[in-house]
Amino acid sequence: MANVRDKQCDKCRYTGNGASQRTSSTNAAETVKDSQIRENMNKLQVQLQHCEQQIQELHGKMLLQFEKELAQAVEALTREQERAEQAEREKQAQLKQQKEERSKLLECLSKEKDTVSQMEQENLQVIQEKEENRTEQLRIFEELQSQISSLEAEHNESLAREQEKLQEEMQTSKDGQAVLASVQKEVQRLEMELDTSNREKVFDIPLS
Repeated sequence: MANVRDKQCDKCRYTGNGASQRTSSTNAAETVKDSQIRENMNKLQVQLQHCEQQIQELHGKMLLQFEKELAQAVEALTREQERAEQAEREKQAQLKQQKEERSKLLECLSKEKDTVSQMEQENLQVIQEKEENRTEQLRIFEELQSQISSLEAEHNESLAREQEKLQEEMQTSKDGQAVLASVQKEVQRLEMELDTSNREKVFDIPLS
């Protein structure tokens, strides 16, 4: 039993010495490892800083690009809005012009309609006046025709009377001329008798 414990004690001492040696080796290895870790961490930190710097630069570039694109988009949107507003103004101006032209056209058509209506009314009035004038002229013509017929009848009657009177006067003149011729013949006869008587008286006067 004592030998066994001695062996165990020797083993423990051996084990203890070995453990001390292993501990020293481990500590050295850990020191090296820690140094490597710190070096790696420093490298990683440098890389991280470099990455952060690149990220910041990239972020700045992206921000600048975004701001540029945003400004371009805003500018494009502004131009589009201006074009839309210009198009709307032109559309409103065109609609206003069309409305004014339509209003002028309606006014012109209304005036033309009034003119046509007035002309139709005037034409109807002229036609009515012409019809009235034609009726009046027809009435006057009929009256004149009646008067002419009456005058013709009166003229014919007067002419007949004048012809009858003329015939009577011609007959009277003819009768007068016959009487005058008879008287002249009688006067000539008497003158001849007187002349004969006078000559006889001259021959009957005694000569002294």
